[in-house]
Amino acid sequence: MKMFVCDLDGTLLNTAHETDEKILRCLRQVHRKGCFFAAATGRNINGIRRNKGLWEAPVYLIVMNGACILDVQRNVIFRQSIRPDFVKELLLKFPEYHFEFITEDRTYVRISGGEYIKDFQQRSIWRNTWVRKTPEEFEEYLSQYVFDADVPEICDREILKINCLELDPERYRRLEDHIRQNSDKVVNAPFEPKVFELTDREVDKGKAVERLMRIVGAEREEVAVFGDGDNDIPMLKRFPHSYAMENATPKAKEAASEVIGHYRDYAVLTQIERLLDF
Repeated sequence: MKMFVCDLDGTLLNTAHETDEKILRCLRQVHRKGCFFAAATGRNINGIRRNKGLWEAPVYLIVMNGACILDVQRNVIFRQSIRPDFVKELLLKFPEYHFEFITEDRTYVRISGGEYIKDFQQRSIWRNTWVRKTPEEFEEYLSQYVFDADVPEICDREILKINCLELDPERYRRLEDHIRQNSDKVVNAPFEPKVFELTDREVDKGKAVERLMRIVGAEREEVAVFGDGDNDIPMLKRFPHSYAMENATPKAKEAASEVIGHYRDYAVLTQIERLLDF
């Protein structure tokens, strides 16, 4: 193996969705062996920066499902934004939806800060994780957001990814139909149902890994990829050494060449050590 590429939440990170010394020790071992490591995640750059251990580790970062790639010095080496005409049409056609329009360093939403916090506390899939955070950490998290953003302000930005959680079945279907009608512009690669994660149609984790593979000079057979969600399917399908977690979605398991243990048991680390020894 020459390069290891791993999803974060539900795959590499521990049950607190963080890195710990055991994980960081494995990353250092990969580096010492002369191999490359990349984290491939739907998180944005700020979502990685908050994880100091991972941010400072000598690893590549594939963020926003491949819309942006950072090298080990944290320079942007690839970036692909969503077409502005699609962004504008989405804003005008679905003004009542709670979209998150994500740029390289900010997240723009149309609602107020108070509305966002209320919505987060009631509906966010991450609310249980943030229970363990301090008020200061949550304030820092909110600092990346631009609230009460209007249509011209959002359309004037380079939007790399659009997130949306929609629990109402009818509203979900309407948005899903619209995305299907615009499949020549965007792709939806959510990590679980009810979530929309939109990027440019030329962006997904699989294509991002291929771009990085060419940069580091690795062959397809020298790359091992790990994932658990539906947004990992493009990379799990592309590489012969692909591993889905025991806790992965059924579609992710089907796409992988092998199913390994549960993320809470550090199954990724065990498999990497096996591959390094081999």
